[in-house]
Amino acid sequence: MASIEGNEQQEDSNEENEVEVKVIRMSDVSVHSEADSCWMVVNDNVYDITQFLREHPGGEDVLLEHGGRDATEPFKEVAHSEDASTTLQRFFIGILHEDDRINKTKKPKTY
Repeated sequence: MASIEGNEQQEDSNEENEVEVKVIRMSDVSVHSEADSCWMVVNDNVYDITQFLREHPGGEDVLLEHGGRDATEPFKEVAHSEDASTTLQRFFIGILHEDDRINKTKKPKTY
């Protein structure tokens, strides 16, 4: 068989492009509730917001109040801007384990 130059078949690179997302248990999130290590859950996504505490416009105390917990409802209640959601995404570290989700029928919402 003759090969045709320039028409080399490419291997399916879907596997190479997939990013493995870390699945985190709520028990792991809950131990990160202090200023030196603060994680929280928003929409079933887990964020390490430790480096953001001092930058938060509402002060670090409001974040520490929800550190180590699911902060989805408080996050929604404040009606954060799109910029806030974009900023939050910088601190994404994984998704909450399905068994630990408050609403187990939904998939995590990404920003």
